Order: sequence, then structure tokens, then C-alpha cells
Amino acid sequence: MSDSTSSEDSAGTPQEPDLRASVVRGGKKLLIRQTAGLVISGVGSIVIARLIGLKGYGSFAAVFEVAFFIQAILEFSLDLFLVRRSTVDSEVYDTVFILLLVSAALGTSGAIAGIPLLGHFVHVPQFHYVALCMFASIPVMHLQQVPLSKLERELNYGVIGKAEVAAQMMFFIVGVSLASIHYGVWAPVIAWWTQQTILLVTFWAKADYRPALRVRTPLVREAMRFGAASTSANFVYSLRNLVNPVVVSRILGVRAVAIVGLTLNLMDQAAFIKAVTFRIGLTVLGRVQGSTNRFAAAVREGTMIQMFVVGIPFIGFACAARILIPLLFGSKWTEVAHVFPFVAVSYLAYVGGSLYTAGLLAKGNPWLTIVPNLMNSVLLWLAAVVLVRRFGVIGYGLAELFTIPSIILTLVIYTMSFGRQHFLVPLIWFISIAAAILAPALSWWLLLALVVPICVRPSRQGLFAVIELGMTETAIGRRATERLQDHRRGSES
Repeated sequence: MSDSTSSEDSAGTPQEPDLRASVVRGGKKLLIRQTAGLVISGVGSIVIARLIGLKGYGSFAAVFEVAFFIQAILEFSLDLFLVRRSTVDSEVYDTVFILLLVSAALGTSGAIAGIPLLGHFVHVPQFHYVALCMFASIPVMHLQQVPLSKLERELNYGVIGKAEVAAQMMFFIVGVSLASIHYGVWAPVIAWWTQQTILLVTFWAKADYRPALRVRTPLVREAMRFGAASTSANFVYSLRNLVNPVVVSRILGVRAVAIVGLTLNLMDQAAFIKAVTFRIGLTVLGRVQGSTNRFAAAVREGTMIQMFVVGIPFIGFACAARILIPLLFGSKWTEVAHVFPFVAVSYLAYVGGSLYTAGLLAKGNPWLTIVPNLMNSVLLWLAAVVLVRRFGVIGYGLAELFTIPSIILTLVIYTMSFGRQHFLVPLIWFISIAAAILAPALSWWLLLALVVPICVRPSRQGLFAVIELGMTETAIGRRATERLQDHRRGSES
């Protein structure tokens, strides 16, 4: 994810000749294991959802989204602080570890005390009891962050991938086993606890980190400054996660919450590569932030890869969903197929802007992400209140489309911060892929939009570059790369 070495690189940034190779090797390991995890969690979600039904899955989805919102805020972006920092020593790790302990203890206590108040807004069965169990898992998630960040900084994605696949497999085994003996909503809750415990134990065993109870005051101030800005941005964006448990549950009830919750779950699984490339990208951006050229190239290449590898699964799933959803989940879940294309287009836009957001974070400008994140949440809330009441569950999908202007604002802020950027190829890819995703909902003729990126020369060259990047480390790939290069030179002449 870098350009050829420039004079600026040699002057201002120490060269890391093996950085790209390490990223590709580590990323491939993580990608392979995450693919296995995708299959496991996908099958698990299907079986668990069918066994516990709309009511049980709706209750779990609503509480999960609230718990995830609270945990993300309490984390105070300290994991990002570790990953994007150019240098980290044992005192930095220890300081962040203590801060996470304090945040988990105080925040979880407050969240549990506030369950009766939250129950007035989230209208799903057994909310109080399920929320108590889910909120209690927040400290477990916090304790994972320092060893996980250490593994990420070391580009040790193979270990991370193994741990996550093992944890997902246990989620599936425990969840399906309990659901099959009629544990209802408690099946995924207990499975969630099992998954998080396995991640905690594995990360601590593999990270070679043993905490010391010490805090460096200047580091606390530095972490709090970064965390205040980044968490503010994360907080306003995470408000969108409450639309389903609050707005949808109040207007349409728990059944609709289950439909939207499963849609979001399937979308995250279809776009799992986004999380992989974002994690790798933020680590790499932190290392090359001293070089303007390498930094810009990393963002540009990463965005192209994300648009390509996230968009293709979205198109495939959107086209097949109307057959697969009733077949796999049952006829009660058919509306998932109608909601998915609209949510997927919104998510694709978010993917297109995610590395530009990571670029602002890596450069130490988290405050600049607050306005577009707030705009995203406000647009979704306002649109959902109107459209869900008017169109039912489909209204949530339509509301997601109204958040796309916030991504445009992110690109504008990035350009103002880093100078003129080249958005033509990502824009062509977004419009073409988005049109194809919407084809099942609007018109199958929209699939023809996929021809556009091949016809436009800069876009075609970008497509060859993405394919080339994925082939460079295999013998067959090297031969294919040479053919691609010859074809590209021929098209340029």
C-alpha cells in the first residue's frame, strides 16, 4: 500500500523495505482465517435465528446494539491511540491498560444502574435481564484491547485470525446447542460470553504482554486528548446504532427489530474484509505518516481494494437474497431481502470513506471527523422517524440512503486537510457497484452499470492494480501479473 520511493521518503521517513510484504503476508493470513470465520458465523446466524425465532432474535439484536454502543464509548478510542501512535513502549501499554480498567469499572457500573431508564426507550421482551448479562461483558471486551493492539502493531494477523475463528466457532457451537434445547434469547447471550472469553484468553496468551500497575502522567494527558476527540466522533456516529432498538422497536415492534438486526448482521459478514483492510490500513498509515506521498498512496490503494472486495459480495448477496433468505431462514424473514440492497449501498459509501477517516485519525486530526459523523447519525434518525412510520421495515433501508452526504463531507474535509485528491476512480466504482446492488430492488437493467468501470481507462487501470496486488506473492500470480502489465501497457499505447 505505497508508492515508489520518493525523494521526500528518503529525506523525511525511514524506509521499511519489508513493510508492504509484511502487510500482504499478514493480511492474507487474516483474510483466509476471517473467510473461515465468515462461513462459521454465517451458518451460525442462520441456525440460531431460525431456532429462537423473530421474538428471541429481536430481543438479542436490540440489546446487543445498545451494549456495543456503550462499550465503544467507554473504550475511549484507546485501542486506536495505541495502533496509530508511531512508537509504543511498555509504559504506554501499561498506562492504556490502567485507563481501560478504570473506564470498564466505572462505566459498566453506570450502564447497569441505568438499565431501568433504558427500558423506557427500548421496547423488546426481557430487556432488563438480557441487558444485565450483556452489559456485564463490557469489562471482558476492554481487557482484550491492549494485547490485541500489540498484536496488530506487530502485524501478527495470523494469530488474530486464528483466535477470532476459534471464538466464532465456539459461538456457533454453544449458540446452536442451547437454541436447539429451547434456551431462546439466552442462547446467543451465553454464546457471546463464550466468544469474548476465548478472545480474552488467546490474545493474552499470544501477545507476550504482562501489565504493570504504573501510569505515566504525560501519556494520560496525550491519550485523553486523542480519546476525547476520537470518542466524541465515535459517540455521535454510534448514535445511529440506536435507531433500530429505539425507533424501529417503538414504531414497528420486536419483529421489525429482528429483521433490521439480521440485515445488519448479514451485511457485516458479507463485508468482513472491510474490517480486515481498515485494521491493516490504520496500522500502516501510522507508520508512513511522515511521508506525504506514501501516506496518500496508502489511502488511495486501500480505498480501491475496499470498494472492490466489499462491493462484489454485496452484489452477489443482493441478487440472490430473495431466494436464499426464505430458503435458509424461512418465509417470516423475507423482508430482509428487500431491506438489504438499500442498507448495502449506504454501507458501501461508508467503506469508500473509511480510510480517509483513518487518515485523519492517523495524522492526529480526530476532531475533524466529528461533524460528518454527527451528520450521518442525525440524517439517519430524522429519515428513519419519517420513513419507518410511512413504509415500515423498508423505510429503514431508505433512511440509510439519506446518510450518504455525510461521506461526501468526510472527503471534503480530507481534501481541505491534505490537499487535492483523486476521487474519480472510487466515484466511478461506487456508482457502478451501487447501481448493481440496487438492481434487484429497482431494475435488473442496472447490472449493466458494471460495464462502466471497464470502459473508463483510469478505472480499468485501477482494477488491474487491485487484481495485481492480490497476486504478487504466488508463482501463478506473478505470471498473471506480468500478463496484466503487458495488457495495461497495450491499452495505454
